[in-house]
Amino acid sequence: MPDTHRTCEVCGIKERHLNEKRFFARFPLDVNRCKEWVKIVGKEDLAYLQVHMLHDLKHVCEVHFSRRDFTKSKKRLKKRAVPKLNLTPPPLRDEILFQFLQLNSQADVTPQGQFEVQAVPSDSMPASSSQHSSLEKMDVTPQGQFEVQAVPSASMPTSSINPVEMAIDLYFTAGSAPCRVVLLVAAALDLQLNLKPLNLWEREQLQADFLKLNPQHTVPTIVDEGFPLWESRAISRYLVNKYGGDSSSLYPKDLMARALVDQRLDFDIGTLYPRFAQYFYPQVFGGAKPDAAALKKLEEALVFLNAFLEGQKYVTGDVLTIADLSLVATISTIDAAEISLKSYPNVEKWFELMKTTAPDYQNANQKGIDEFKKLIAQMKAKTEL
Repeated sequence: MPDTHRTCEVCGIKERHLNEKRFFARFPLDVNRCKEWVKIVGKEDLAYLQVHMLHDLKHVCEVHFSRRDFTKSKKRLKKRAVPKLNLTPPPLRDEILFQFLQLNSQADVTPQGQFEVQAVPSDSMPASSSQHSSLEKMDVTPQGQFEVQAVPSASMPTSSINPVEMAIDLYFTAGSAPCRVVLLVAAALDLQLNLKPLNLWEREQLQADFLKLNPQHTVPTIVDEGFPLWESRAISRYLVNKYGGDSSSLYPKDLMARALVDQRLDFDIGTLYPRFAQYFYPQVFGGAKPDAAALKKLEEALVFLNAFLEGQKYVTGDVLTIADLSLVATISTIDAAEISLKSYPNVEKWFELMKTTAPDYQNANQKGIDEFKKLIAQMKAKTEL
């Protein structure tokens, strides 16, 4: 049975005394984020508890969060959310917080970059998936792991929210362009991901547990509420269809607009990225000499993309879509391989635009590009020996 004995550490309200349903958020498992919550809540006794105890036992109710602290899909608390409303005690002093950090310096907490979210209904919540919060969105940056217990308020309108919801697992490899596509789409949707890196060089993708999820043993692979799915573009469509809402422009509902997005996605996976791979990867991983014919085919694909962008802001028009997020993962990879884009001015202009307009571009894509560059340098060093 769901726990109905939660107490808000800020206002002291007890869930069992409420006549209405209300969200109760657990303290984060990430030490630094938990410290911020402890500081803001202002109760000194909390500073002498380990993070896992705070996470398991202590809560803050929804009235102390702003509407923007919840995702666009109104299902989850944002990863950078902190209590900020209706706070009575002053923030804790730094010397008390120092004691908290010392106490938790050896705590067994989850590494940064991994997190979990769970929505748990109260006893009084109907056994259906038809209620949700009326709270709204803000921006996101993956920084740590935490869990949220959600009990919706009595005034909540109906929708198709599942009342028990887990963070989405993403099995990925740093530097992989297809994996970066999923990270970019998740960032655009304000989705929280439980990051599960796989080292392909160590053949971790062939472990029995992963093969049960994905017999093709490829990355990226997601698991959403027990449902495994792989192939980055299929994942992208699925995530927008499930979490983007009825009005999401990332994958438009209009038949022709969606068909154009699909065409650009298919161009990326069927033409642009394969031609890059056929030209570049034999050089890096096999020590082959550059193939002029393969380079010509890649250049032809870049000419096509340049033509798609003629007179347009994004690859299908004036609005950012998952086609842009997919293609920027490929183009940034081509750029990282030091293949010049100067002959394709529309592509260059669009690429610079994407760096500033794709949500959380630095974390979702640029960090992976930096890893890809390191891999290139390592492989080139080996092949030049």
